[in-house]
This record gives sequence, C-alpha cells and structure tokens, in this order.
Amino acid sequence: MLPSNRPKRLISFLDCLEETGFDHSSFEVLINLDVDDIEMSEILDREKKRRPFTIKYINTFSGNFYTLWKPLNDLLKIVNPHTYFLAFLSDEFVFETKGWDEQLRNFIGYYPDNIFRLRASQFRYRNYIDLWECGFSPECIGFYTKQWVDINGDWGPCFSPDAFQQCVSYYLFTSEPFLKEQYNREIPVPHLKFSGEGASVGLTGEKAKERARGGVPAWFTLMSHKMQTEAKRRAMLIKAHIIVASYSTNPLSIRDEKAQSKIVVYDTASKKNIISLSYKLSKLRIIIRNNYRKLAFLYFTGGGKEINTFHHYSPLRWNITHYLSIKYKNLDKLHDICNHIEDLLRKYAKLLKTYLKVTQKQ
Repeated sequence: MLPSNRPKRLISFLDCLEETGFDHSSFEVLINLDVDDIEMSEILDREKKRRPFTIKYINTFSGNFYTLWKPLNDLLKIVNPHTYFLAFLSDEFVFETKGWDEQLRNFIGYYPDNIFRLRASQFRYRNYIDLWECGFSPECIGFYTKQWVDINGDWGPCFSPDAFQQCVSYYLFTSEPFLKEQYNREIPVPHLKFSGEGASVGLTGEKAKERARGGVPAWFTLMSHKMQTEAKRRAMLIKAHIIVASYSTNPLSIRDEKAQSKIVVYDTASKKNIISLSYKLSKLRIIIRNNYRKLAFLYFTGGGKEINTFHHYSPLRWNITHYLSIKYKNLDKLHDICNHIEDLLRKYAKLLKTYLKVTQKQ
C-alpha cells in the first residue's frame, strides 16, 4: 500500500511488481490518491484492466509529506480480509529480487500466533539500544502480518509510520530485559533486495530546507510523551496477545485499563488477572531528555560522534545553530553566519598568536 501523485513513478513501480512478482494472484496493490486527482484516477482505472494483479485505490489524501500516515491508515479499510502480510511503501521503491512474493510465502506461520514482522531494509540487522535510534533508522521495508497490524489498529497516529512501528517493536523486545526469553518478533530477511530507500532523495535548495524544517516538529511529536505512551501501549497489547496465544489451558482475555495505563490478561471464566503489563512512562523524563538532546540534535538523530569530525567548529555551538537554522525559517542563515564569524575569530587569533611570537623575539 502506498500514497502517490506521480503518474510516471507509479507506473514504473507497477511495472517493477509485474516483472519481479512470481504469483501475481498472491498480492494486491492499494493506492491512496489526492482527493481531487482526476488524472491519477483515470490512469489507475486503465492500469487495473491491464495488470495481472489486483489494484485498488481511494481518493482521501489532502495533506503534505508529514501527514502521509493518514492516507496509509485509510487504505487499511480496503485490505483483503484474507491478507497475511501488509507493507507500506513509496512509489520510489524498486524490487530487485525476482520472486520476492515466493520468499515471503515461506514465512507464513513462522510463529503460530502470526504476530511478527519481516525486515528487509538496509537496517534489517540493526539492534536498538536507545529509543531515538527508532526515529533515524527505522525498518522502512517491513512486511507485517495482518495480525500485528490488526492488534495495533492502524499503522500509527503520527509521522512516520515506520519510525512509530519501530518504537512499538522497541518497547516489545525491551519490556523484560532480564527475562531469558525475549519478546522479539523481528525477522531479518537476508535475500530480499530493494533500491529507492530513504526520504527526501534528490531534493535540493529551498525544497530540501522546507522538508528538513518540517521534520523537526514531526520528530518531537513522535518522541513526545503522548506518542511514546501510545507506542508502548500497543507493544504491551501485542505482548498480551502473544501470551494469550501461548496458553493451552483456560481461555484468556485482554483488557486495556487506561486509567492505570496497563494491559491486563485475565482468565475469562474466573475473571482472575493472570498478568499486568504497564505502559506508563515518565512525562518529566521524556521532556528533559527531548530538551537536552536539542543541544546536540544532529548527534542524537543519526550523526553520532562522526558529525563533529567533518568540521573544526565548536561542537555545542555548531549543533545549536544548525538546529535553530533548520527549525526556524527566519533563522536559516544563522548557522552559516556563526560559522563565518568563528572562522574569522580563528583567523585573527592565529594572526595575533603569530604577532606575539614575533614581538617576543624582538
């Protein structure tokens, strides 16, 4: 499933699926178009007749890049109820592995409860030790079981769905760090190859600046207490379903006690609680962490220590001015101005040092 408003790019995407798919009857393509995009609707009406696989589309999108999660959620309403795997992609993705659908078929029933996801992106083998990693290196080519998505209710409540779902997975496998059996339902698929990964590829100039500027508030929305609480709630809900599916004795049920921020698994007959899974998070801790990390935004959003090795500027000042220049349009020159001033100060300091050495010799 994908949103699209680019005819040539979408047709190329469909061509790729036709060329690389093995069993065209085994998958369908769901597309969300702009509400007033008559041209794309007409194109897809023609494509539906000539393609060997099923194409469905709706016209509900009326936002921008940072609201793409909404049309993806809308597409869930027209998913075939017998679907096993779901994936949200973009029309820039290129399937390079022929028979990719057959490879996916091999994983059907990998877990008897059908709650897992396959990872096929450049980050498929990444382990996550910090929540913010989920934001800058999420699994962007994930194939989710429909059971996983149904438990979630949708792809996510904010931008971006892949990063939000990575947060859900993070809370799931870190829920009990000292338990021998980890609740990890991530399966890296080594032989599936794709190209076209990454957002904002090819953007330059003011368009690139606008895209980056919109990313800052979107990032902190994702990392907010509200969204992280929701991500952990869904993780605990998934965990509860895994637990229920593993019991072979008395039937169990699941209850979300929102007032206490916990998911409860209980015996259906006796009403006795079996296990309580808290999804409560410290709002103060999240606020402090988010504001502290603004001081080194690039470091904490994928730059790491290497970000400071490509220049000779003061790391703290460089990070702060870069963050302000990205976030605020009226400060977009601040970073360059500060860099220029620092260069001049370094130059004059060097000249002064040389002058003092000369005068001392005299």
